[in-house]
Amino acid sequence: MPTFPIPPAAAELLATTAWLLFFGGAALVVASWAGRVARRLGWAGAAMTITGAAMSWAGPEGKALLLAGGAVLVAAQLWPRRGKARLWQPRRRGHEPWNQEAALLSLCGGDKAVVERLIRHEIERNPKLSRAGAALAAAARLRHERERSG
Repeated sequence: MPTFPIPPAAAELLATTAWLLFFGGAALVVASWAGRVARRLGWAGAAMTITGAAMSWAGPEGKALLLAGGAVLVAAQLWPRRGKARLWQPRRRGHEPWNQEAALLSLCGGDKAVVERLIRHEIERNPKLSRAGAALAAAARLRHERERSG
């Protein structure tokens, strides 16, 4: 099988690419373990890490082939799938820590009328409260009453 000579500049670029793939992939794996990116990105990072490690051991011709194979693996992981969440959409969470109304809504079982009534009640008790402060006070009162009765 004929081999094609790779210019020295391209060989150096392939060596740099191997290290970038290795460390970039490792960062994606760790980010997926921490829950910061989607699991699919973590698997793509694992493929990148393996490709980068294999490229660091191969010769210049082998590096080009491994890079092409790794690109196919990563593309297969990142290809949009029917029914799967897109990679750039954040994961759904119940509420953000500073969103007191969402926390109160989850405590009330999703009943928005009850949330509005509780917030209005807290604002009537203390008119200086903001809406977020009233939601926080209502959530605290609701938790306290549930602990006392439960």
